[in-house]
Amino acid sequence: MPFGREQPKVLLERWIGMQRFSIQSIRASWAALPVRYRGAVVITIPAFCLLITLGAWVWSRESLLNVRHRIEHSDKIIQESAGLLSGMINAETGVRGYTITQNPDFLDPYRRYATSLDLVLQRLRQLLSENPQQLHQLQEIERLIRTKGASR
Repeated sequence: MPFGREQPKVLLERWIGMQRFSIQSIRASWAALPVRYRGAVVITIPAFCLLITLGAWVWSRESLLNVRHRIEHSDKIIQESAGLLSGMINAETGVRGYTITQNPDFLDPYRRYATSLDLVLQRLRQLLSENPQQLHQLQEIERLIRTKGASR
C-alpha cells in the first residue's frame, strides 16, 4: 500500500503499538532509577505545582490591588465632580431666588460656591493629572463655568 493510504485500522494498531512501546520504555526507565531519584521526582512535581500556584496567587493579588486602587481613584474623581455639580446647582438656584425675591440671603450658596470653586477645581486637576483627555475636558468645563459666572 502506498504511504498515506493505509486503512484506519492499521493506523490505529500502529499507534497503539507505539504507545505500548513508549509506556513500556518509560516503565523500564523508571524502574531502573535508584529509589533516591524516584523519591526526588515524586517530591519535586508537587513542589513545582505548588510554586506555580503560589506565583499565580501573588500575580492575582497584585492585579486585584491595582484594580482596587484605580476604583478608589475613580470614586474620588466622581465625588469631586459631584461636589462641583452640586455647588453649581446650588449657586444657580440661589441666584435665581435672589433674582425673583431680591433677598440677599439667597446669594449665600452662590458666595460659598464662588469661594470653594478654585479649591474644587484644583483637587480635580490633581486627580486627573494622569489622564490628559479628562484634564482637557475639565479645562473646558472650567472655561464654561468662568464664562457663565462672569456674565452674572
